Amino acid sequence: MKPVARLKVNPEEVKERSEKAVAEAMESIVDMACRVNALRSRIPSEFSQIEVEFGIKFNWEVGALLAKAGSEANINVTLTWTKPQS
Repeated sequence: MKPVARLKVNPEEVKERSEKAVAEAMESIVDMACRVNALRSRIPSEFSQIEVEFGIKFNWEVGALLAKAGSEANINVTLTWTKPQS
């Protein structure tokens, strides 16, 4: 067997791209939380809980450091708000 291609990766570049991708993902989570939080007053009072689930996909082109071999990874996020009992 012979390798047909070799990926040349600069570890510093990978680290920098990974940190940027994770920071952008965290900003997306905060943005989504703010958007859902703004809806709370519009949800009918008979509902006592709000739950939103979404995913964030990382891939090599975006710049995320992946924990295993492959070209993409996902983070699943669940946000839950519970109305306080009166």
